[in-house]
Amino acid sequence: MNSITTRALLAAAQSGLTWFPWTRLRPRADQPFGLHLVLIQALTAFVFVGALLSFAFWVVLHVVDPVVFITGGLVGAVARGLWFLMLRMTWNQRLTTTPAPPLPVGSLPQCVVSLALRLSLLIAAIALVYALENLRGSLALRALDAELAARHAGFQLADVVPPPVPDEKNFAMSRLFKPMLDYEYADPTSLQITGGWRDPAGWKYGQEMLRVESAEPKSSLQSFQKSSNAPPEFLSSAKKAPAYAGTFAAGDVTDLALWQAYYRWLPDWPKPSTPGSPGRDVLLGLSKSDADVEELHRAAKERPLSRFPIAYERGPAALLPHLASLKRSVTHLKLRAVAHLAEQQPDAALADTQLALRLSDLLADEPILISLLVRVAMDRITLQAIWEGCREGGWNEAQLRSLQESLATRSHVAAFARALRGEGALARVTYDLVIRNPKEALDYGQDAQAGELSGFALFVRWAPRGWIRLNEVSHLRYLDAFTAQISADTPFTQSPAEEGAQDALLQKYASGRTIDRVVARMYAPVVSTRKLHEAEAWNRLALVGLALERHRLAEGRYPEHLDALSPKYLATVPRDPMDGQPLRYRRSGEKGFTLYSLGLDLRDDQGARVKTGTSTVGGAPSGDLVWR
Repeated sequence: MNSITTRALLAAAQSGLTWFPWTRLRPRADQPFGLHLVLIQALTAFVFVGALLSFAFWVVLHVVDPVVFITGGLVGAVARGLWFLMLRMTWNQRLTTTPAPPLPVGSLPQCVVSLALRLSLLIAAIALVYALENLRGSLALRALDAELAARHAGFQLADVVPPPVPDEKNFAMSRLFKPMLDYEYADPTSLQITGGWRDPAGWKYGQEMLRVESAEPKSSLQSFQKSSNAPPEFLSSAKKAPAYAGTFAAGDVTDLALWQAYYRWLPDWPKPSTPGSPGRDVLLGLSKSDADVEELHRAAKERPLSRFPIAYERGPAALLPHLASLKRSVTHLKLRAVAHLAEQQPDAALADTQLALRLSDLLADEPILISLLVRVAMDRITLQAIWEGCREGGWNEAQLRSLQESLATRSHVAAFARALRGEGALARVTYDLVIRNPKEALDYGQDAQAGELSGFALFVRWAPRGWIRLNEVSHLRYLDAFTAQISADTPFTQSPAEEGAQDALLQKYASGRTIDRVVARMYAPVVSTRKLHEAEAWNRLALVGLALERHRLAEGRYPEHLDALSPKYLATVPRDPMDGQPLRYRRSGEKGFTLYSLGLDLRDDQGARVKTGTSTVGGAPSGDLVWR
């Protein structure tokens, strides 16, 4: 009984503070210490610590989850239960000695030892509960992986990343594109590109090539429209959208006269001594990039494959500088094609249009949602040139058939499912980063969700790693459920984006106030098939529109019904991706027709185009998607 640890335990056992709030249950000096007293104290700690931790999570993260209560309760119950077991063992051992020695009087050394013992037990309890929660999260992720593997629907980088291709056959490794992703990390474990680009001049050139307007803000097309030096007929168009936008949806052609005047206004762009036709002067203005365009044409012929060397393994830090360059290049090629059509040069227009479609195809294998959305935007830009050629009768039979063949390979809705799989694979990299280096993960994304970042940071830094894995499971289940409802034949009316189905999926898998949603609700993408179904509709309208032009060239008139196009001009007539019904078509005399799809409002407006600023009750723009 002379051990300082024993004396510290006996002193603590008779302290009223030790027994709070059950001070009356403290045994007398000659009374045995019952096991039921240990159970009462453990249960008390379970309730108190669980409630305290639940309140803290509610205040900081707005999380209400029984897991938080149980986890906190287990820590309290284990720590306090072990403490009282030690007190009971020491107390009852004293009573076995005859006669029982007197209880020691508390002293400073005994208090220090008692406090150290309590802290040790608390740390042990926390470590035990953390280990159990980490195991639970790991087992949940393994179970999900096994389930997905059985369905061949995994979210692994190896499943979605395209295989490497030889450099000599890789369009992405041609001179203009290669420097864009040719960088290095000085620290392989860091998200930051501390090594820099290996060819800074080539990278900078790639960011500026094939511009259709000056890079200087004061010399932009919009500045020209507002300039007092602009011709009077253009001053009124200052508030209009840029002339290179895809205005075919509104039935507008590219304003080549505006571009002609703009290039004459720029001091350092090629221009004739006297104005010529708009198409000719626009081609001259764009001629400063002729060498680059020719190099792209040559690379398209010599390099049939493509794969940009994206650092997929870095997840959120993977750079995608090629996207802006590709979109800018397609904008340049579209304007060239329209100018060629205006100058009665359909072969040159077709070559530029096909090159634009090929540049879009460079993104076809990238399993990234933003890459898919950029590809959709690039195709829409290119459709402007195709539509204008159809409108003016500028394409011949062979050219129309060639454009059909290029467009027939596209299915943006089907590609969406693959992109979501890729997003899931990249999300796994992100969660691994959060677990491996939470500080860098927080530093890298500290501009997002600033209102919740303080509480979120506390969770990411100190929560059991198993809870992060549970968030990863929720995130992946959300993407899996979304992907399962998407196919190329799924009309918009049945897609997860319609009538709140998307919100229901988010709420079910990646939203809410439970512990397995804290990270998932911030990282899971809010996705929709709206843009993709709209893009699918425009693609199908273009396919049918090209077939109608082929029919007109061959028969001298447009058909009465779309069924007449199959199988000679179309293998099958595609259906409206908005509702799964036939595309709407009516002939207007011998040389006119109206071909349209339902708009995002899913109402048949009888071929009335979408009007800017109008919307239905659901917020979708009012009007139909009209090809002509």
